[in-house]
Amino acid sequence: MTEKMELLKPTNDYVFCRLFGYKGNENITKAFLEAITKDKYDFIEVENQARTIRDFRSDKIGILDIKAENKDHIFNIEMQVVKYDDMPDRILWYWSKLYSSDIKESEKYSNTRKVISILIADYNLDVLKDVDRYHSSWHIREDEMSTIILTPKFEIHIIELNKLEVNINKQGDTKLRQWLEFIRNPNHREVFCMNEEIENARKVLEEISQDEEERKLAEQREIWRIDYNSIIGSLEEKANEAIEEAKNAKERGLEEGRAEGKIEGKIEGKIEGNKETAKRMLNRGFDIDMVVDLTGLSREEVEELTEEK
Repeated sequence: MTEKMELLKPTNDYVFCRLFGYKGNENITKAFLEAITKDKYDFIEVENQARTIRDFRSDKIGILDIKAENKDHIFNIEMQVVKYDDMPDRILWYWSKLYSSDIKESEKYSNTRKVISILIADYNLDVLKDVDRYHSSWHIREDEMSTIILTPKFEIHIIELNKLEVNINKQGDTKLRQWLEFIRNPNHREVFCMNEEIENARKVLEEISQDEEERKLAEQREIWRIDYNSIIGSLEEKANEAIEEAKNAKERGLEEGRAEGKIEGKIEGKIEGNKETAKRMLNRGFDIDMVVDLTGLSREEVEELTEEK
């Protein structure tokens, strides 16, 4: 690998999935999972999820995640670069889907495997603003007797990369921290040079980074992220303008009817603006469910827009 060739960043969720979610890289995935959960696993199988340029341009890929399993566990791992306000609910939904799908008709509930969901966020979650630790672990516990866990089969880990800098003394120089430093900056080798498992991961990353097709896929994913953030920013700006305008109308003491009319007009304008935004999203390759979720339009309204294309 030439000196000019930069390593792709594992904070790019495509690169992350390519590194930890491909068959042949199971030992890397296993070591990373062990660092997060502090458990040992005999083996890990990953669900190979090959991507192509067409996937990103035409198949409207939203969240990329990694599914892995062994005899007693199911794992879901995702590197999230886009901030969803409802992420805690999404994590719970993903967990429930994996757990419910693990039992077949007439089987006992006790036969279900433990499901561990892991979110690695390249941003801070609003709901965890009072948690200063970069790694939080969640279980179902009794309210007043927190040492009692209702079931060991529920486990969620949330890692906020932005909190690494302020947690050096709180959570120590652990193996997990070394893995996270590698994910943030794979060139910062002095942090993890004595960790053989991470060095193996870095070698795989070097191979990926030298592959022209892999670099194109990573670039396409970055373009998707930028487009998404641009659209979300536009939606939030329009929503805030509508709210502020309506608020000012009432504060100025306008007649109730005029104030309400102004609000209604803003709402109608916002809907029309959302339709234009929805068209942009559809043209950019976002799927219908995501457009509905982000614009507030009904599925029927979005489907009508697809027919107009």
